[in-house]
Amino acid sequence: MSRKRAKKESVHALDNRAVSDNLETEERGPQVSISATGVDRQVKSVDQYRLFQELNGLLLDCHKNPLKVLLERAAEVGRQVFRFQRATVSLLDEKRALYVYKVLIGFGMTPASHSGNGAVPRETIDKLFSDKRYQVKMVYHENRKPSDADSLDVEKREKRTLDRRRGDQWEWGDKVIIRLKNSRNETFGYIQFDTPEDALIGGRDLFHNLELFGQWTSFAIAHHGQVYILRNHAKRLKQFFKTSNVFKLKYTFPELFDEIAWGIKNSSEFKLVVGGMDDGKTGNLKLLGVACDDKIIKNRLLELQFPKKALEEVFRDEYRRSKSYLVLKRERVFQKFKQVYYGSTMSAEKREGKWPDWGLLILPIRNQKNELIGFLLADDPAELKLPGDEDIQILETMRDQFGIAIANRILYLDMRRRAAKHDSIEVEEEPDYEEDTTRWIATRWSKRNSRKQ
Repeated sequence: MSRKRAKKESVHALDNRAVSDNLETEERGPQVSISATGVDRQVKSVDQYRLFQELNGLLLDCHKNPLKVLLERAAEVGRQVFRFQRATVSLLDEKRALYVYKVLIGFGMTPASHSGNGAVPRETIDKLFSDKRYQVKMVYHENRKPSDADSLDVEKREKRTLDRRRGDQWEWGDKVIIRLKNSRNETFGYIQFDTPEDALIGGRDLFHNLELFGQWTSFAIAHHGQVYILRNHAKRLKQFFKTSNVFKLKYTFPELFDEIAWGIKNSSEFKLVVGGMDDGKTGNLKLLGVACDDKIIKNRLLELQFPKKALEEVFRDEYRRSKSYLVLKRERVFQKFKQVYYGSTMSAEKREGKWPDWGLLILPIRNQKNELIGFLLADDPAELKLPGDEDIQILETMRDQFGIAIANRILYLDMRRRAAKHDSIEVEEEPDYEEDTTRWIATRWSKRNSRKQ
């Protein structure tokens, strides 16, 4: 065999080995979508010890600072360790179905030049990570130099995530996108790096470390969110129990329901809370309190009534959660209520793990005989999140305290009616108990003594 032929076969064998490595990476190797591998390529090394030190500090301190500070720190850690010049962090806005930019590092653009480039459609990123096994994607761009604002827009790029460019050179517009996911393997954001300092794409080692970085950062952000929710709950509950009073005998029923509705709204993630009570005449449950930021909707809701029998039919085992009911599909009894708040554009579509358009959390209020005397409804949670068992238990605690206030009010009114009938006087002639307790007691004893004489 000639030397020239042997050399040619050697190169051919190396090329075959490179193709085999690529297939191994995609089929059974580490779960990253692209890594630059080949013959005689420069290695883009990563200081893994520094990376883990920085990530460990990020996790330990993630609950101490606001979310924006956490995101800025994570982006800066990744930018420095992996030696990129620019970094972007975007989080999902569920209602608008957009990934909104929260942190931009290294762009140096004015707010005016950034106008119109503040978000990426949800379907763009979801399509990029349609195969959820992969946590890192390399996105190539046509060979031209874009502007700072243009480089943020994923839709303007040619998204080739499987075809590798020849050589190691990073070109303008190329970028690495790291998926941020929650415990249910759902994408809630992404981190984007571009413009490496050494102008190299990097090898398999880089992408392994980028995946680890994404996993640790996802956990830190999720942990921050959990701590934030718990702190808010504790703060709101503390304020609620501090200002609440189960002996509000002078409050009318509309005042009682209005206070508890706003108390629950301010201490939970729900944007709409209403309360109603049996009117004692028609067999209907009339809305008496509405906590809603829209005054027009509030006034329209206060005009509604629910047939007591129809409402009790909704209290089925399929909806039961603890001592409450989580309705997740359409019920006719709530149709008008839903149309007043949401309008006529409601869908019966079920989104896994998300609050449906017809969703309602119902907390019944019962008397000592287990008779339904009232109810509380909660709707429209923030970010369309379904309430957990702990959230429902907190609301039930507030409902139970509120139930005591209602029972005290009913007992108080009943005692006043009996006293008025026994004394044959108008109730309004008696002094107010809360304003002048001593005088009220003295008046009652005086009347009884006069009757004995």
